[in-house]
Amino acid sequence: MSLVWLRRVLATPLQVSVETSDDLAAQVMAASIDRPPRLNPKPARAFQSFPPQQDFEVRAIDLLRKIGELTTPLNVNMARLSASWATRRYFWSIRDPIHPGPSSFALSEDARKMERHQKTLLSDEFGVGFAGLVAEHLLGTTRFIDVDFALANPRRYFGVHAQSRRRPDYLFWGSDTPVYIVECKGSQTTRSTVVGQLRRGMEQLRSIRIPGGATEELVIATHLQDDLTQVFVLDPPGDREPETEGRGTRRPSESIPRRTGERTFEVVDPDAFAEKVSIGTDLALLRWAGQHQTASLLEDRLDLPARDLQLPDAELQTLATEEGEFLGVKVPLAPELGLQEPAVFRGLKTEVLERIRAGDLRTTALGGSMEAHNRVPRTRRRSDDPRLSVGPDGTCFHVGVDM
Repeated sequence: MSLVWLRRVLATPLQVSVETSDDLAAQVMAASIDRPPRLNPKPARAFQSFPPQQDFEVRAIDLLRKIGELTTPLNVNMARLSASWATRRYFWSIRDPIHPGPSSFALSEDARKMERHQKTLLSDEFGVGFAGLVAEHLLGTTRFIDVDFALANPRRYFGVHAQSRRRPDYLFWGSDTPVYIVECKGSQTTRSTVVGQLRRGMEQLRSIRIPGGATEELVIATHLQDDLTQVFVLDPPGDREPETEGRGTRRPSESIPRRTGERTFEVVDPDAFAEKVSIGTDLALLRWAGQHQTASLLEDRLDLPARDLQLPDAELQTLATEEGEFLGVKVPLAPELGLQEPAVFRGLKTEVLERIRAGDLRTTALGGSMEAHNRVPRTRRRSDDPRLSVGPDGTCFHVGVDM
């Protein structure tokens, strides 16, 4: 493995273009004209919180952390194998920024020559990662959960059928933001293909009404071109006034969201719903750090069926950084080549892991503020170390290579 190439990929800021425009919305609506009425595609419009066009600076380490976080499954059967898979697999797929200074983010030549089904998987997962970075860095969100987990009965979510359905749909939120309901798309082909993906996203996007809380629906599609990357954001306008009266409460293990239309779900117990998604976010943190036995204890709060497979907690290692101390696991970046170094570390801030172990579930009301819809986006502070990425929820991803 060329460490010179790896150092350049880590050290070079990469530029991505983020577009949300009336012209883009018109193209998507034109592609929806001949769609069957039963699909009831939502109207498309530019996202008013963003300018029509903006440059977004991306670090490779942040993108790989986000892909890894969002694609690490909560289910215990696959967590050990996949918790670091995406973060290691996609290092090689980022084009070497040979020239010094900022350059456009693009895929490597080897990545572009992959066979079709592998290219599709890469496009999907990069679409998830870029959508997550937009939510984290430009919208100020700090937490996320898979929509299927949020909406489904926990027993069904952890069943075999749920494992076989991979849907890149997420809820993103922060303490002072709406809940963003995001449909993620990704493509390496043509702009017209991306327009078609945005159109399908409008058809697939589900609405969630949370009493007393604000929600925003977004479709975010990433176009991975030969020499640059564009991220398209559209906002399907809808009823933003949550209903707050006339609903009872239900136990967290029951169907907390009630389906009121083909793609609309209404939360009938917001406190139980907030508890459920908070458990889900903590489960994701534990899987990220390889703490499977601790995760199984947390799963008990969801009243799940007995588990056939019991995995121990991984042996924790400590990483001291400028951002604080982290506990986690370290694995070789390229074990298939017989190399033990460089290694990648994924973990949690010590205080975050201690909180979860103590059973302290941090639940907050979801859908904090509609003011975020009209605010100027702000970029989160990033570590000055290009080898280190720290998430707002306390996650850490580090690659051990001398710079």
